[in-house]
Formats: sequence, C-alpha cells, structure tokens
Amino acid sequence: MLKKAVEYAEKTDAKTISLETGKENMTAQRLYEKIGFKRNTNYYYDYFFLRF
Repeated sequence: MLKKAVEYAEKTDAKTISLETGKENMTAQRLYEKIGFKRNTNYYYDYFFLRF
C-alpha cells in the first residue's frame, strides 16, 4: 500500500509525502527509511518525509 501511495504521489506531481509513527514503532521506522523517507527529529513523534 505504501508503494502505491508513493507511485500516486509521483504521478500527481506531489512535492512531499509525510508519515508519522510513535518512537517505539521501530518496525515502521525501518520500513520508511528503507523506502527512502528521511526522519525529521524536530518532533516528539517521529515524522518521515519523502521529497520528490
């Protein structure tokens, strides 16, 4: 599902995709980083951004 969201964002000329997860959800964080999302540590919860 996440792959489809990234494909759709690219197709529709989106500038970014942002995701959030709790600090304890390491499985999701590893997945996001593996796909290419970058962690934004300015927040209490982990936010991940993918810029096109």
